[in-house]
Amino acid sequence: SLTTTDQNQVRQKRQEVEFVVNQSGTNVTTSTDEGGGQQRGNLSGGDWLQLNGPFNLLNIGDVTFRTSGGTVGVPTGAVEIRRDAVDGPIVSTVTINGTGGNGVYLSQTFPLTDAGTHEYFLVFRSVPNGPGNNFFNLNWVEFVGPGVGVTP
Repeated sequence: SLTTTDQNQVRQKRQEVEFVVNQSGTNVTTSTDEGGGQQRGNLSGGDWLQLNGPFNLLNIGDVTFRTSGGTVGVPTGAVEIRRDAVDGPIVSTVTINGTGGNGVYLSQTFPLTDAGTHEYFLVFRSVPNGPGNNFFNLNWVEFVGPGVGVTP
């Protein structure tokens, strides 16, 4: 006889972007950030990453990007957070500021709210007076908030 089993998918709130589901235009390079490992580089207008979802952003209020590169405090590139497809609805657009160099890493946090369970794509865009391409390096992305977990 047939039986069914309930299944829960667990997603880490911090996504190491060297391990994305799919991408276009980026490369993986060695990171000199704390913990070492790898990161995404060569981020230019129109490049994109598909995070390892789907994600339910219930009780998530912010998103943090860990980046390096560019002139400190000067906008270097933008990230469109898109739902369900690389050309899907834009959930949020954030502007990443330079950190002071490729070996200088900073975390930048932005408000983020969305309902339901979805795939999320990061689409990189140029900003006025920005570098044109190779905006910044991206080490990780983290969804900030308690999430859907149950208190033990």
